[in-house]
Parts: sequence; structure tokens; C-alpha cells
Amino acid sequence: QFKFLIMLSTLTTIIPYLFSAAAYIIISMESSNIKKISWAGVIIMAALAFAYSLWAMAGLGEETVYWGFILLICGTPFYVLILWRNKKNT
Repeated sequence: QFKFLIMLSTLTTIIPYLFSAAAYIIISMESSNIKKISWAGVIIMAALAFAYSLWAMAGLGEETVYWGFILLICGTPFYVLILWRNKKNT
């Protein structure tokens, strides 16, 4: 059980890392002060971080990723509730 909990907590830290790697490209695109030469660096850094995240997720195993996905989906109603309350207050 302890091994499963360690693997599940590792997955929960990798998911934001995966999204951050993807968002890095988007944020860099919106920044107007990036030269053409540094675009290669931005894309390589983001691609390496994204590939590492996928590799780490694959290494965690099928069962861990399955339960991690279930837990992620369980949080969706709370997110919708928070958005609904914030919209109602404005």
C-alpha cells in the first residue's frame, strides 16, 4: 500500500509539471521580446519537460495512472462549484 501511495503522489506532482511544460510555450509565444534564436531553446526545453512527464507517467504503471485519473475527475465537480459561486458573486 505504501508503494502505491508513493506512486500516486508522484503522479499528482507530475500532472502540474506536464501542464506547466505545455504552458511554457504558450506564455513564450505571447511574449513579444523573444528572438528567433531563442525559440529553439523554448521549444526544446518544453519538449524535454513534456517528454519527461510522459515517460514518468508511463513508468508509474497502469493501475496508478488509472486511479490518478479517477481522483482527478473526482475533483471536477468541486472546480465547477467554485466557478459557479464566483460567477454568482460578480
